[in-house]
Amino acid sequence: MRFKMECYARKLSKHLEYYKENDEMSLLEKVQNKWKDIDITNSDALFKDTIDKVISKTAANIERFNNQFPYTGKGDKYILTDNTTWVSGYWTGWLWMIYNQTQDPKFKEAAEKHYEGYNHRFNTLAIHCHDVGVIYDMAAVRGYTVTGEDKWRNIGIRAAAFLSTRFEEKGQYLQAWGMPYSKEPEHNRTIIDSLCCIPLWFWAAEVLNDEYYKEIASLQADTIMKHLVRPDNSSGHTFFFDPETKEPLRIKTEQGSSNESTWSRGQGWGIQGFPVCYAYTGDKKYLDTAVKMLEWFVDELGDDIIPPWDFMKKEEEKDTSALTLAVNGMLRIAHFPDVSEEVKQACILMAKKAMTKLIVSYGTFDEEEVWGLIREGVYGKPFGNGINEFMIWGDYYFVENLMILAGKDYLEMEIYNKR
Repeated sequence: MRFKMECYARKLSKHLEYYKENDEMSLLEKVQNKWKDIDITNSDALFKDTIDKVISKTAANIERFNNQFPYTGKGDKYILTDNTTWVSGYWTGWLWMIYNQTQDPKFKEAAEKHYEGYNHRFNTLAIHCHDVGVIYDMAAVRGYTVTGEDKWRNIGIRAAAFLSTRFEEKGQYLQAWGMPYSKEPEHNRTIIDSLCCIPLWFWAAEVLNDEYYKEIASLQADTIMKHLVRPDNSSGHTFFFDPETKEPLRIKTEQGSSNESTWSRGQGWGIQGFPVCYAYTGDKKYLDTAVKMLEWFVDELGDDIIPPWDFMKKEEEKDTSALTLAVNGMLRIAHFPDVSEEVKQACILMAKKAMTKLIVSYGTFDEEEVWGLIREGVYGKPFGNGINEFMIWGDYYFVENLMILAGKDYLEMEIYNKR
């Protein structure tokens, strides 16, 4: 027993020594000292070449998907669905990006074919989820931004109004699941993923000149920051409120390994989502939170730049989709003029290392018959769902990252980077 305790003490001492050393390093120094095996000497050429291959694969997928929507991968293909899931908007948003890059009408035509499905969705039960935010942000907001067509603007505004019925004013949170105003305990919670839903409200506030939408978007971001970002800048997944009083209760995971763990995609949503909040509001607390969550993320990554699906399960499957999300946040952080030069350099350097690793080790760009782009994502490990497969959100953010790094910079199109 004494021997075991001594071994444990030595291990703990080394662990603490590592973190003490790490804490004394800047974010840039940490990124410079990690993943030295990833050669980014020719990354700019690699990214431009990959854009061409993505365009070709996108054109092939239009024919394969036949007006359906990719969900998670299965082997070399995607599982296809109707416009009923939380991820439908990502494929439409992807098409808008490629159209913006190429001005090739076939990509616009493919996206336009989705319009009736998004319009019809308002008359179905599939509209009753907080994911309305990300669905219509991807499809409608991007459609309106690229084309200027009022029909996309109109369904975006309608979706923002639908989403607002899920905002619980007493508890100041966006209800994630279940029907609005449900008293079911399981339905009275919000989740860190909602950071990808509230940009729809920020956009609606801009186009309608309606401060209400900006107010509730900011309140939701504050709630996530207060209840789901821990003091050490790791994150929990979902947070419960009392069904009657709306008083805050507790963190509970849905997709992580435990209530105390950090689900890597959840951390990615924070790194990606808080910079968007900062861009719309100018409130520095959101930017500071994003940078601190990124620093935690960098500290916890091992020799492999790809994060584990959960940071308490570092020997288990990696999740490439969590990395594409985090990279998207890095590129957004680096865009802001009031970010220090050191943090900008760290974000760009890590983004280039990560994207190079994804292309070289996980990409399918020379496999013409393969539908997805980036292998080895994880959807829901606790449920045995979508493990080591393509993820449509992972592929979407990968493409957006490519456009920022080497294509027509997609961030320049977004209204919240024009303030």
